Amino acid sequence: MRRKQRKNNQKSSWNVWYCNGIMDSYECRDRKVLTLKISSYKGDKTKMFRKMRRFKQQVSDMECKKILTEEKRAAFSVIGDEGYPYTIPINFYYDEKDNCIYFHGAKEGHKIDAIKKCDKVCFSTWNQGFKKDGNWEWNSTSVIVFGKVKFVDDKTVIEDRLRKMASKYYPNQEEVESEMTSPAFNHVQMLAIEIEHMTAKLVNEK
Repeated sequence: MRRKQRKNNQKSSWNVWYCNGIMDSYECRDRKVLTLKISSYKGDKTKMFRKMRRFKQQVSDMECKKILTEEKRAAFSVIGDEGYPYTIPINFYYDEKDNCIYFHGAKEGHKIDAIKKCDKVCFSTWNQGFKKDGNWEWNSTSVIVFGKVKFVDDKTVIEDRLRKMASKYYPNQEEVESEMTSPAFNHVQMLAIEIEHMTAKLVNEK
């Protein structure tokens, strides 16, 4: 999403909001909104994302997938109110076959409102890192994912992904099944990030 500003005879200031290549609304200072539609971007997606500048530190897709599978916490970012980035910590489950990252949350709130306005998101996680003998600094690998998030409504899929996600965090299967039968299960909104672009970089703290 990007924001343009124009002046109309120096009397009104218009804000134009873009998402997914669609100009979706004009907003004037008097809060009147006009909705417009423009064709979506249909170009080569590989050209939409930057190549890593420090490519010598880039790690393989296999390492990316390993980190997504093993790590338990991440930062999830959307375009929030007034075009400001909104980032929250999340727990997640990566499904390599689906090429998706699953997570859940409340059915309403800032995150949900932002996703309904623009489904383009960013996700970042990192491994625990390591220290070389005799050195104080840590070496860690971070993964950055760009993609589009969708609401998951299929109850079979929701139950399966929630069970797999719970198995990643809970210490035993008994607690997993207890969580699956909890009344809170019916109030969960499952979401899936469809991965469009993924890179990872090994960084030395020094």
